[in-house]
Amino acid sequence: GDVSSYKSDQTLVSFLGRINYAFANRYNATLSFRRDGSSKFGANNKWANFPSASVAWKISEEDFLKGNKYINDLKLRAGFGITGNQQGLGPLNSVRLVGPAGTTFFGGAVIPNYAITQNANPDLRWETRQMFNVGLDFAILNNRLSGTIEYFNGDTKDLLFGYGVPTPPFPYNSILANVGTINNQGIELSLNYKAYTSRDWDVVLA
Repeated sequence: GDVSSYKSDQTLVSFLGRINYAFANRYNATLSFRRDGSSKFGANNKWANFPSASVAWKISEEDFLKGNKYINDLKLRAGFGITGNQQGLGPLNSVRLVGPAGTTFFGGAVIPNYAITQNANPDLRWETRQMFNVGLDFAILNNRLSGTIEYFNGDTKDLLFGYGVPTPPFPYNSILANVGTINNQGIELSLNYKAYTSRDWDVVLA
């Protein structure tokens, strides 16, 4: 019978730094920087940088709204960030691989054949998503009605995708590469209403 075995290793390394700033319980800012390295990607692009930033203004803490009996909470916020994706990749998707391809008879003996089963791509890199959002959080009527209105716009770039290639010049008929961009944008609205409140439990409609 045939005997076979398989082993693969993968490594992910991350470094993260973050700075938070708050002033007078009204103004908040966050800056972060992340650097990730993955063994799954090509030799030229194993590392990538992912920065992000966000700011928030708690308007309800300003003097002109403080103590307002109708508006209990009001906060305006905005953020931008870049994230990376390596899901769906195998540990060796960026290098050339070979596998068994039958046998041949040569010199009076049966010799196993091997053929290329995967093209190399040293430029295979992180799929990235750039997201911008701005939102307004609010609570009124003694915090019984609360919600969020938010606009978002996101671009996913360098999509990881396998597609067919000619042979030759490629030794194998498909390759995994970074191709294409997707844009997602829209407006989200969420509302919560406390229909009933007691000392022991609340009934919330969302």
